[in-house]
Amino acid sequence: MPSPTLRTETQASPWSLWWDGLDRWSFVAVLLLMAMGVWLIASVSPSVTLQHKWSAFVLLKRHLIILVPGMLILLASTLAGKKGIVQMAVVMGILAWGAVWGTLGFGIEIKGARRWLSLLGFSLQPSEFLKPALSIIVAFVLAQHSKSTSKFLYAMGITLLTLLPLALQPDLGMMFLLCLGSFGQCFVAGLSFRAIGVLFCMALCSAIGAYFAFPHAAHRIQVFLGAGVEDPFGSQYQIMQALKGFAAGGLLGKGPGSGTLLAALPDGHADFIFAAAGEELGLVVCLILLGLYGLIGVRSVWIAFQEMDLFYVLALVGLSLQFSFQVILNLASVLRLVPTKGVTLPFLSYGGSSFLSWCWGIGMMLALSRRYRGLSYFARK
Repeated sequence: MPSPTLRTETQASPWSLWWDGLDRWSFVAVLLLMAMGVWLIASVSPSVTLQHKWSAFVLLKRHLIILVPGMLILLASTLAGKKGIVQMAVVMGILAWGAVWGTLGFGIEIKGARRWLSLLGFSLQPSEFLKPALSIIVAFVLAQHSKSTSKFLYAMGITLLTLLPLALQPDLGMMFLLCLGSFGQCFVAGLSFRAIGVLFCMALCSAIGAYFAFPHAAHRIQVFLGAGVEDPFGSQYQIMQALKGFAAGGLLGKGPGSGTLLAALPDGHADFIFAAAGEELGLVVCLILLGLYGLIGVRSVWIAFQEMDLFYVLALVGLSLQFSFQVILNLASVLRLVPTKGVTLPFLSYGGSSFLSWCWGIGMMLALSRRYRGLSYFARK
């Protein structure tokens, strides 16, 4: 009797083929993170809306509105083949890149940066969609020119072109994530250690230049290194409140909706939502959340290195690195291990653009990984 994972198109329904071919561990992990995100946003919504004088639970209502198209994007993306994935990435990458340029002239300025466009009452951050798009495009370029050393120049050229409007916004956190993802893909594709050293030196020089060119970046580094430590209600206010939240939560937390520090944490629904989880749900739940993120990242890389097609390897590695780096950067910022970067925690933080972009990104990861199930119903073209 044939194994369920080896059913042919004539032996099983499309639903069975889809489910049998899915990386169910990663899929369930994403669903659990989404559910926890709804729970946390519902918990923090009253406190945050009171600070900003918004109507109660407006954040939760908006998040639920975004949840439906996000799920549809995720499920639809899992059905794509290689050709469809590349085409989606190119189209979305061009549209997002053009929209980022549009923010420079028509964008909404928040905290000194123009990164958002107003659309039907919602704020759209187009740069979020550059992350998964760039990973797929770089993977395709490296795979297409696998026998030519010029492939790395092409990949770096596309990356630098993508970074140009982000430098003018400025959005240093996004630039950092994009560079790390592309460098990681080039390394897996065979970039020499000498070239990696040169790129590292260039990145270091760029970071030093950013310190002097962008006052807000210099300010964040100075705050991280201790400047203004004598003023707990000034520059370090949010990070100090976040650390107090973790300390107050202890092992099991105060309970859902029982946190008190959120009333004094303006970004408790966005960049600092992990601090809300620490206070209300405690260390145990925080470790479970870390485990879910780690499961998604590790499984995608593990599946990638079982594949012989270079495009699939590089695409999965690139998407996994982008996802994992964003998680690590957010958590490190909240725990005061690195200067704050203003990046969201995927699927937990409030933020429609980030949520939709990662629904698309994870959907493509699941589509790329499903070809290891031996199914014939979904084309690999």
